[in-house]
Amino acid sequence: KEATPEPDPVAEKAEESVAEVKEAELRKLMDEVRATEAALKLLELAEVKKSTPALEPEVKVHPIENRQQFNQFFEEHSKEIVVVKFFKSRCQACRLLAPKFRQVAEIYDGVGQFKFAEINFGENREEFEDLNVMFTPSVHFYWGGVESKAE
Repeated sequence: KEATPEPDPVAEKAEESVAEVKEAELRKLMDEVRATEAALKLLELAEVKKSTPALEPEVKVHPIENRQQFNQFFEEHSKEIVVVKFFKSRCQACRLLAPKFRQVAEIYDGVGQFKFAEINFGENREEFEDLNVMFTPSVHFYWGGVESKAE
């Protein structure tokens, strides 16, 4: 009868250590592959973004520079509530109001039949003197081209 060799604990331990090292190296390699794949995907997305022309955002606050534009805007939106902000370029309060006015316009433009416009009253005062703008910033509401009076 042949004797079966006794297992060598040192050899077994060495084999386990080699297997653990190989497994650790494989995990590290897989992590590097995943990182490389992720980086390539990001580069692809960046290239797509660069090659895709940016869409111009739809204007929510329409600048009105003269009486002709004013009349045309009100004619086009006669069935809507038109909200007009009067401002001056050098007016600090006007600058503070501007982002809030745009934010409201982005939310409500076209919703519930609202349209938003702005007039630089500092540059066009004579042309719009008859609109009863006492100070800037002022926000006026119009329905059918007629200013709504707050009561």
